Amino acid sequence: MTTIFYVDMTAKTVEPFDCPSLPDGTHVMDFQPQIECTFLEGEYGLISGVATLLFGLYGFGIPLTLLLVLWNAKRKNLMADISFTSRYGWLCFYKFF
Repeated sequence: MTTIFYVDMTAKTVEPFDCPSLPDGTHVMDFQPQIECTFLEGEYGLISGVATLLFGLYGFGIPLTLLLVLWNAKRKNLMADISFTSRYGWLCFYKFF
C-alpha cells in the first residue's frame, strides 16, 4: 500500500506551496483561494509549517525507512529468508539461483 499512495500523498504535502499570482499581484493558495500566501504569517504560516513537517516525515521518511530495512536485511543475510521475502520481496529484484 505504501508504494500505491506514496506519490499522491507526497504531492499532497507540497500542495500548499502552489500559490498562483492573481492580477493584483497577490499570491493565494490554489486549493484554498481565500488564504493569501504570506511567508510565515497567519494561517498560511501554520499550513506551510505543517506541510513542511509532513513532507519531511513522509517524503523522506518512507524511502529512508525502506532503505534501512533493505540495508539491514543485506547485512544480516536475510535476503534468502522466506519470511523476509514474503514481506519485503516487492522492494527488491533479488533473484534466487
